[in-house]
Amino acid sequence: MSLVTTTTKVNLIDKEIFSVELADKEIFSIEFFTIDTLTGLRKNISQFNDVNILNPLDDQGLIYESGIWVNKSIIATVDPAKFVQGEIPTPFPPVSEGDKYTTLTDFQSGKLEVFLNGLKLLSSDITIYGNNQFSITIDTIITDVVTVNYIKP
Repeated sequence: MSLVTTTTKVNLIDKEIFSVELADKEIFSIEFFTIDTLTGLRKNISQFNDVNILNPLDDQGLIYESGIWVNKSIIATVDPAKFVQGEIPTPFPPVSEGDKYTTLTDFQSGKLEVFLNGLKLLSSDITIYGNNQFSITIDTIITDVVTVNYIKP
């Protein structure tokens, strides 16, 4: 088994090539480019007027800021306590179409997923009432199971 002996880091201003050498033999090389949808021509990222990449570092991404793409560190913190998954809302078992279900805690607007017997319902099948109630437009029977995933505010 061969080991990677050399890697070439990406420098998006001078050179848009990333390559890996295996036992001093290049095994793949990637050029970063895009296709101009108006002309159909390939463009290198350094050819764009709205891209300004300075001193690229690991764990950075392109952020659109004040009309230009710039490289910045991306720091995202996720609080796992805000994610609720597989909760069974009340009433259980489901009673009938249009009945309101209530979650244990409030959910963020647009961050509620409803499942009927494990199948995710379309947003058009769900009506939201406030921050912790909803109804579904599908008639249910006593053996059906309604579960929800949501993000707390």
